[in-house]
Amino acid sequence: DAWERSLNKAHRRLLEARNKRIRPSTDDKVLTSWNALMMTACIDAYTATGVRQYLEMALKNAAFLEENMVQPDGRLWRNYIDGKAGIGGFLDDYAFLAQALIQLYQVTFDIHWLETARVVTDFATEHFQDPKTGMFFYTSDQSEDLIVRKMDIADQVMPSSNSVMAGVLFTLGELYQVPAYTSQSKVMLNHILNSREGAETLFYANWLRQAGWFAFRPYEVAVLGEDAASISLQLRRNFLPLAIFVGGREENLPL
Repeated sequence: DAWERSLNKAHRRLLEARNKRIRPSTDDKVLTSWNALMMTACIDAYTATGVRQYLEMALKNAAFLEENMVQPDGRLWRNYIDGKAGIGGFLDDYAFLAQALIQLYQVTFDIHWLETARVVTDFATEHFQDPKTGMFFYTSDQSEDLIVRKMDIADQVMPSSNSVMAGVLFTLGELYQVPAYTSQSKVMLNHILNSREGAETLFYANWLRQAGWFAFRPYEVAVLGEDAASISLQLRRNFLPLAIFVGGREENLPL
């Protein structure tokens, strides 16, 4: 007890001293890419645990981003602060949001989220893709005053926007049965395999994950009917890394 009192006293004295300093500013802007990553985390948590609160968080997040950050043609804003969105999105905004919306579709079977992901992806393909390599630049061709356009390729603290986009294109190709999406994804993967031969695989972890899709091919699991989403969730409580889920009350995708 004496130790606890002494420690608490020391904490109070330290806090008093710290409060005399200038506080660091609070970064209160909303970023599309980071929120998309958080949405994916919520969906993963819901899939693993079945706790409805996680899905509600993801849906609320998706609704906010759609209302404030997604424009009708699929163009994205990058940040939101003081009630206003600004700065055109970078590739990670498009890749992470499309990925999150595809996953949101697979747990809700609400086709709206998948269609939104497709619109966002098509815009990115038109304005970010390099026609020579099939890879994506980090900045849009609508960006002004750029001396050079770089590419985000290596997977580091976060997966690279190009590796995520390759996964998005592959999944859309499977869901919509559009070979052009799948072939784009394969071109990107081959570019990495050919140009990064002998590279440290630690920095290409998500690329290797995409290679797994091509090597083993996905299982398509379709669940139809009134309880499609809940039945699908029971299946997804198991870890099924090579399964793609489709479904709903009625058939609305090619299979």
